[in-house]
Amino acid sequence: MSKLALFFFLVFIPFILFAQNDKPPKGESLKLEWPESDHWKVGGDLEEGPQHITNFIHDGETLDKWTELGNMTSLKGMLGISVDTAMYVMFLSAVAKAPDAKLAVIKKGETQDCPWIIFSIEAPEFKKDTIPESQLWFLIQGKQGLYTNFVATKQPKLPEDFKQKWTTFFEKGRLVYN
Repeated sequence: MSKLALFFFLVFIPFILFAQNDKPPKGESLKLEWPESDHWKVGGDLEEGPQHITNFIHDGETLDKWTELGNMTSLKGMLGISVDTAMYVMFLSAVAKAPDAKLAVIKKGETQDCPWIIFSIEAPEFKKDTIPESQLWFLIQGKQGLYTNFVATKQPKLPEDFKQKWTTFFEKGRLVYN
């Protein structure tokens, strides 16, 4: 798993514990169609309580050795946290491991009466690792949970065409109900 994402989830656990409802409602999920042309496959899938994490890697890669990493995480029952607050929590967790990390808001909006935000975190190096990692994030606060998604690359800055491609991809995401 990505260094920034792993640290984020360790820091974000208190929010999961304190912001969730007693019983998370069922039926809502975020649908994203990962581009088949990029040859994505599920590299890991973990469901624990209200949290569901799916990592995507390219064919021929592993979670330990990847060129791009995709992640979809749903936090069922987590309500009442603004996407801006969630973004800043992620950024602060990144800065703790990568002091030179940079945050940039790319786009904000609302779809299906739910707020969303797309932003980047670019880390040229880490305290204990010189390999850079930059991520483009998409967060949406659904009616039944918070959905955090990102795609990461091992580059100190995200190229503009990468940002454009993944911004367009994330904007196509939709909440679906069973």
